[in-house]
Amino acid sequence: MRSRYLAASFVFTLFFLFAAPFSGSQAAPATKPETVEWVYRIQYGHRDEWLQIFKKYQIAILQKQKQLGYVKDYTVWAPSLHTSEESRWDIRVIITRASHDAPAGQSEDEIAQQLFPDQTTFHRDENRRWELTTNHWDLPIHQVNLSADVSGITPAPAVIPDFRKLRRFSTRHPEFNFRKVYQQYYCSKQQTRVDVRVLADLLIETA
Repeated sequence: MRSRYLAASFVFTLFFLFAAPFSGSQAAPATKPETVEWVYRIQYGHRDEWLQIFKKYQIAILQKQKQLGYVKDYTVWAPSLHTSEESRWDIRVIITRASHDAPAGQSEDEIAQQLFPDQTTFHRDENRRWELTTNHWDLPIHQVNLSADVSGITPAPAVIPDFRKLRRFSTRHPEFNFRKVYQQYYCSKQQTRVDVRVLADLLIETA
């Protein structure tokens, strides 16, 4: 039990141990892109009015954000056939952004103020569009990696170990047989990279 607890505690330490030789003074990792969807259900008979307002303001804002680089791409979708009322939607917008947070001067509110200085009219028209909207949601979405763990958990990063540091680390923690781990995993399988979770399991098995 104690070995299992220690192994779990050392997982993150091991990760930084192994990754350290390659980090150096490198810059922080690039911000991860984000994909979001906006979905709208519109009152019957008002789709054209709704779309006119949406194109005038929201599409103009998205286009400006795309020019500035915050929005990488966007597409607007509509259903080709009718569905039941409870599942009905009329407009779906899929947006890919460079990051979750907008750079300074590129947020939706900031762009709206730049493009539409008459904020009174802007808010009046947008309020009208929301009056015509009977249901709406916006949320981040992601593409499913079908080769990943079926649990949906993102695989732990694979790292290249620094065996000099590994040996020094093992002298401070003799309860783990690092030499056996090395022989069983790296030599037998000729691996140069290892999933951190796999290493933790091996430490438990060889303790």
